[in-house]
Amino acid sequence: LDRMGFRMNPGSSAAQLLDTMVARLFELCKGLVGPERDSRLAALVDRMRGMGQMERALQVVDAIGDKPLAMWKRIELAEFMGKAVEAAKMCEELENMDNKALSRRALETRAHLYKDRLARYGDAIKLYNEINTPPGTVWSAIECYERWGKPAEADNLCSEIETFFANEAPKAALHKVRIWEKAGDKAKAIAAARAVMKKYPKAGQASQAHQILERYGVKTGGGVVEGQLN
Repeated sequence: LDRMGFRMNPGSSAAQLLDTMVARLFELCKGLVGPERDSRLAALVDRMRGMGQMERALQVVDAIGDKPLAMWKRIELAEFMGKAVEAAKMCEELENMDNKALSRRALETRAHLYKDRLARYGDAIKLYNEINTPPGTVWSAIECYERWGKPAEADNLCSEIETFFANEAPKAALHKVRIWEKAGDKAKAIAAARAVMKKYPKAGQASQAHQILERYGVKTGGGVVEGQLN
């Protein structure tokens, strides 16, 4: 099956052979019972999606008896087809179904869709707060604030990472520099770079901060090369 599909002419002999093979696999899967049946059908959906055979994939999904699993497969197909709004709505439905693992995945997927596909940054941040698996969800919220054009809020969350996650503190401190550079605030970018060198002198980020200061014409001792800060 993996060698077939993709841009296949509907009436071609290859397409007819694929239809026959899928039909046989479909019937074999339907002949099973219980969780194994749905698991095999779900795997067939994945195979069809990987081949770009979306109509066939949707037909197989309809045969899955486990409603949460079927919904999850529909979400994956919708996202694959670029139907982000539809996928997000289905995620909300799945979040209320009786399957804790898939409900969690649906919540995480909806947050991702809001952040990366639908530009619903405020809604995404609320979901990341609900998911609450720091520091990962904090970084995601930072990205939302940056895209939303709210550098102060992003900076504050970087401070939160510095406070509570020592291993990622230098990274968060340096990211503040990037935030203010993107915002076009040189003074705050320089202040943030100086803070990196002062607080984390032995971290690799200190070297990067030093290079940033040199680019701005700022002496690491605190002086400013004339004319470079304007």
